[in-house]
Amino acid sequence: SDARLGEQIDALEQKLEAKADVKKIDDIALFIKFPISGNSWYRIFVMNSTAAAIAKGSGDLSADLVIKRSYNNSNNEHHSISLKAVYTKAEFINENSVSNTLLVDKIRMVVANTSSYIDIHVNNSAYNEICAYLLFPNIAFKGISAPWKEMPNSVVPLVPETATGEEVVATYTFSANRTIESRLKALEAKAGI
Repeated sequence: SDARLGEQIDALEQKLEAKADVKKIDDIALFIKFPISGNSWYRIFVMNSTAAAIAKGSGDLSADLVIKRSYNNSNNEHHSISLKAVYTKAEFINENSVSNTLLVDKIRMVVANTSSYIDIHVNNSAYNEICAYLLFPNIAFKGISAPWKEMPNSVVPLVPETATGEEVVATYTFSANRTIESRLKALEAKAGI
């Protein structure tokens, strides 16, 4: 009967809806933009958890970042880098870096108690702004509902090189113009090709 068929369709739709994990666009990317006020470390993203092991990456805190620096009106520095933080092993993998002048020279993941942070280091402050995108900040293991977020109140604090109670679990030093072609040439040279 039509009533029975309707019930079966409703039951099937409920099963499909239960399996779907639909994310709003604002759950897929974070964006921040801020002026550079000095040669320092800038804390740009935070993840607060319930345990120190989670903060170090006992699940999956991986994310992809795009960092752009602008001087006056042009974006003349660009870095695409991935943070792979899985089961307490964390590392940054640089996809590419292109710059006229390299000012964003380092990135790191720092852990303090039950919080993780992503910091970038800028080695100059003249007339510059930073734009940073963090892609897939909320896709993580089930113990964390929304791991990576922008800093509270949209404030990007300057932080010291080292601080009591903080541990750097991953770091990367950028080099100017690390393109796919330059990566390929370096791999070929290493392999003797």
